[in-house]
Amino acid sequence: ALKFLLNVDERLTSRFLVEARTTAQCTHENIVVIYEVGEYHASPYMVLEYLEGEDLATRLDRTGSMELDGIADVVLQTCTGLAEAHARGIVHRDLKPANLFLTSRPDRSELVKLLDFGAAKLANAEALTRTGASIGSVPYMAPEQLRSSRDVDHRADVWSLGVTIHHLATGRLPFEARSAADTAIRIWTEEPMLLELPTEWRTVVSRCLAKQPTERFVNVAELAMAIAPF
Repeated sequence: ALKFLLNVDERLTSRFLVEARTTAQCTHENIVVIYEVGEYHASPYMVLEYLEGEDLATRLDRTGSMELDGIADVVLQTCTGLAEAHARGIVHRDLKPANLFLTSRPDRSELVKLLDFGAAKLANAEALTRTGASIGSVPYMAPEQLRSSRDVDHRADVWSLGVTIHHLATGRLPFEARSAADTAIRIWTEEPMLLELPTEWRTVVSRCLAKQPTERFVNVAELAMAIAPF
């Protein structure tokens, strides 16, 4: 699959190249493979593995909420891929159903591929995000990411996974509002609405969605351990 950057300017080009280099660093089966980066008529492009299947946002639109055991498998695979990214100092910063792709292994078992590192933050890399700027998708963003995407760490991805679990399980977001601004205010000031979740899942999601990063799961491995029994 070819991915081109059509609206070329210095900042967008830099972010596109960050995505390419970020993705290329990770060789885990749960992260999309990138084969080549180049330019064609001054337009940067990358060559990625071609995936057959659908992303989770499309699945939700087609079928509604998912079965809980299926969600557990998706989250465990996502945590496994994220663990490699986090170990390399990479924070995804835009985890959501649209960036989780469902495809198949040769044995026909379902395989989750983590997509789109275009908003990723790399440790020790030149900052492409201004202090105070936010990058990501508001309904899935942690409170600290809404304030400044530049300063977040891997625990912002834990928050986004909590929102994703709720969305997959109920077909709804834990913080719903009519506008992005109102959604951000609710994320900052209100507790999530988790009443539709089974009790044991509610406990996991509540910890993912703790306002203070120090109160969330320490890392995605700890989150995976909490999900594994399901």
